[in-house]
Amino acid sequence: MSREPQPNQLSTTLANHTIPLHSTNPGHALDDLTPLTAALDGVRVVGLGEATHGTREFFTLKHRLVEFLVTQLGFTVFAIEAGWSACRAVDDYVVHGTGSAAEVLAKLGYWTWDTEEVLALIEWLRAHNADLPLGQRVRFRGVDPVLERAGTEAIAGYLDTVDSARATAFRGAVKALRAEFTKLSVGRIISEAFRQLWRKIPGVRPGAAQSEVLAARAVVAETVAWLAAHPADNDGWREAEWHAWAVDRAAEIRTLPTLGQAGGHLRDRTMAEALRRILAEPGARAMVWAHNGHLAAATRSGKEAALGAELRDWLGDGYYALALVTNQGGFQAMKLGTSELAEFELDPAEAGTLEWQLAQAGGDHLLDLRAAGADPVLREWLDGKQRMRAYGSVIGFWPALKKETVSVRLGAEFDGIAYLDRTTRARPRTDADRKSGADSRGGGV
Repeated sequence: MSREPQPNQLSTTLANHTIPLHSTNPGHALDDLTPLTAALDGVRVVGLGEATHGTREFFTLKHRLVEFLVTQLGFTVFAIEAGWSACRAVDDYVVHGTGSAAEVLAKLGYWTWDTEEVLALIEWLRAHNADLPLGQRVRFRGVDPVLERAGTEAIAGYLDTVDSARATAFRGAVKALRAEFTKLSVGRIISEAFRQLWRKIPGVRPGAAQSEVLAARAVVAETVAWLAAHPADNDGWREAEWHAWAVDRAAEIRTLPTLGQAGGHLRDRTMAEALRRILAEPGARAMVWAHNGHLAAATRSGKEAALGAELRDWLGDGYYALALVTNQGGFQAMKLGTSELAEFELDPAEAGTLEWQLAQAGGDHLLDLRAAGADPVLREWLDGKQRMRAYGSVIGFWPALKKETVSVRLGAEFDGIAYLDRTTRARPRTDADRKSGADSRGGGV
């Protein structure tokens, strides 16, 4: 029977394997990240995780990692947990200079990314691309299946030119598939739970609202199939077809319970499908910005898998999952029952947790778990279960929730860890920021 390493022994061994971070801010020299070069040899996808969707230093460190991956290792695509269709406008900006960074970021429709930090990353990508040949420019892609106007109107607009009746039916179906609600509350969670239980009772038929959703989903599926069966040699068809698969998956997700696991599983599977499409280009290497939970490489439930597990099955060691965690500090999230962003404060990590253990190693640092696993002391630690913090985009009952952790086997779920001792809230952009940014247009090809 194996024996758990003693705390002092583990801390000392961890400290011997850490890669100290000189800065979390982009624009600094990248020498401290050089040890990652060997770890990422042969890797096609790097997952850049985060324990929250609203921590400034997570975002700035990931920006810095993107600079390293692009300029030192030749990564070609930046992908983010945002809509496949809406990110097309951001790609047009970073590749061609179309519009402005502030304008295209606002149109994403994700409060999580509508921050000063993500804006700075988009501006860096444009500056990096500006003087490069078109074929060498870094692309910007979304991997989330969302019913977005950019995608649905690309399809409907093309249909207007070839089959107006089909266009009208498609627009009606999209309208019927709109989200049921835009904010979460305790009442809505309870109501949704009862709806899920009711639907599982044998013999229960869908209600009128659900029947309408199912019918609308069938129209979308038929429309997408029709597009594929009737190709045309023009830009309108090619644009519609580019968006069609994501619109189809988003419509399917809409038929599933809003808060149930089935929709979440299909979402992760679809994000993996997006990456397969992104990596279809020869030599493509992608950086994926998402929550730690999506990027975990061994998380499964029944026959379903998280995005990271899908990537592990597909790419093996060609996928590298890097989790970002913090010991203490602030972050922003949506407050349960409202549509308002709020700041939440994390106390120093409790003894025995992953974050506490990493704090004992000292300072902000990276830990390459693949290399560390060769050490017998760390191998035993990595194979065991660790308690780790994880928070989503909506927070309720904070005094109790902030003490909650998830149990993970680090060696199975992640290939690397970035630990930051103290962090702060991401800086949301204001309406004034968006207005002033929208007046500044980028140029270029």
